[in-house]
Amino acid sequence: MAEALARHEQMGASMAYERNVALDLEFTPVFSPVKPKGLGAEIIEVGASMLDANGVEIDTFSEPVRPTYAKGVSRQVRAVTGIRYNDLAHAKPFEEVLSRLVAWIGDCRH
Repeated sequence: MAEALARHEQMGASMAYERNVALDLEFTPVFSPVKPKGLGAEIIEVGASMLDANGVEIDTFSEPVRPTYAKGVSRQVRAVTGIRYNDLAHAKPFEEVLSRLVAWIGDCRH
């Protein structure tokens, strides 16, 4: 997330709103033969940073997501994120995490 914010600053981009949200989604490939057509990966973590108008981080959100179809976390994903399949055993489904993210964004509007 910090790298994305640094690139944003390097480009001279300005924050157009009083509050801004930068999302960071982590995915793992889905190799299961029983999956919806076209599904190649599933979200396994939702991260977000709330930024003020100057681009200063004022709050963060991070929650693991229990995959529906992926039966593991790929070696490459583990190497980059440190997320292991066991870390997701008690995670909430995507719909619940999304609801919590929306509530968090709403709470940060004030």
